[in-house]
Amino acid sequence: MRRLALTPFAFTVSLFLAMAAVDRPAFAIAPCCSEQDFQGVGLADQMPTGVKIQLVEVKRISPTEVRTTWTLHNTTKTRQRLTKGGSGWSDGYHLAYDAEMLDPSTRVKYTVTKDKGGTPLAGKHPPAGPISGIVLGAGRTLTTWATFSVPAAVHAVTVELPGASQPFDNVAITAP
Repeated sequence: MRRLALTPFAFTVSLFLAMAAVDRPAFAIAPCCSEQDFQGVGLADQMPTGVKIQLVEVKRISPTEVRTTWTLHNTTKTRQRLTKGGSGWSDGYHLAYDAEMLDPSTRVKYTVTKDKGGTPLAGKHPPAGPISGIVLGAGRTLTTWATFSVPAAVHAVTVELPGASQPFDNVAITAP
């Protein structure tokens, strides 16, 4: 089998393009909602500064499932701790674990769907260390998601995301 050899220039360009792609969301849609200040999850003693949270999409993926996608963007030049650590297996899910949707017409709340073992159907982000929680690098953006079981009759929801300064009200659920 013949190996492809890259020139130093081609290698550098390839590396640069790969690194640039890390901060870009995997989708090219306009966010549905304005960004807000992110207050951290379980960090009453040390809230992050300069981190913004933005709900990007609330999309129906099946007749009874809705996937919510959001981003966290660190606008500072220093790493920011987003969540408290030390809880064990659930640490990687802290950005989505307590997310909720509310049907404003019936006042019914929907929580993140879990599999048979109790694991959230949500983005998992490994903590920086066993007790340090999830950390977002300087100038970086993290995209995460969660799935909710929501009846087909529901067409708009209020989305409550952990660490958001306020709920995202009356967000339309887009079709698949």
